[in-house]
Amino acid sequence: MEISESNDNHQLNTLENKNSQILIEDNLLKSVDMSDVVKTKQNFNLQESLKKAINITNPLVKEFMAESFGTMIFIFIGCSGVAQFKLNNKQDSNLNNLLSVNIGFGFGVLMAILLVGTISGAHLNPAVSFSLSLTGKMTWRKFFIYSLAQTLGAFLGATLVFLVYLDGLKSFGEEMYSLNTAGIFATYPNEVLGVFGGFLDQVLGTAVLIMVILAISDKKNNDISKEISAILIAFLVIVIGCSLGFNCGYAINPARDFGPRLFTFFAGWGSQVFEAGNGFFWIPIIGPLVGSFIGTLFYLIIVSNNL
Repeated sequence: MEISESNDNHQLNTLENKNSQILIEDNLLKSVDMSDVVKTKQNFNLQESLKKAINITNPLVKEFMAESFGTMIFIFIGCSGVAQFKLNNKQDSNLNNLLSVNIGFGFGVLMAILLVGTISGAHLNPAVSFSLSLTGKMTWRKFFIYSLAQTLGAFLGATLVFLVYLDGLKSFGEEMYSLNTAGIFATYPNEVLGVFGGFLDQVLGTAVLIMVILAISDKKNNDISKEISAILIAFLVIVIGCSLGFNCGYAINPARDFGPRLFTFFAGWGSQVFEAGNGFFWIPIIGPLVGSFIGTLFYLIIVSNNL
């Protein structure tokens, strides 16, 4: 009997110890779980919060926003280079170098491509979108939507340049709203340039731009990564600026010229921005579209059809 009672007591103690251990472990697990919950609640994720607050599901809306934003960055960087050039020229500064303008536009394109290229393709230029529509890679409806987005982005980019360099613009005094300062934002013809010369300049400059962009993006022609493509396009813009900038500032982009020109019209420069150069404003709009057609046609006939 004593042995039996002893065994019973031993088993009872063992069972109590096990129950006590299980209870302690359960409490520890609950404690860990609760601390994790508290910790999770304390962490703030801005991206997740924005996704919940701004849930954009329409792909075209996303692309519109991306094109507008990318073009805004491109114009802000590029036209800021022009502003710096003109302001330094006024002060006879050592920074007065036209190459800085070309670099600004080239690397402005690079920044925009890296920012929004995955979302919209970062066309940043109706002439590029026009070429893709001609080759069937984009619908005509989307071409018009992209063109509107690009023009809006260019308008906003010019607005940023104006705000950043407002004090510098004021230093021009009575000439603040002259065509000289308007040239910070839009392109204007050289005094020696005629209408035909200006139109031809825009057609050929854009044709070269489009042909090389098509060559870079054509996997049958050149198997180039997206990152390298962005760098090559940046240098393409710089080279075109270095070789075709004299006549009328190598707009080669309807949105790049018309958006900022429209901004200057509303910002105080008035109708002179459309009247200058015998109504030059239409040339950087129509010329690049004609150049886009010619560049696309030549690439398809001479290169793409023979690959």
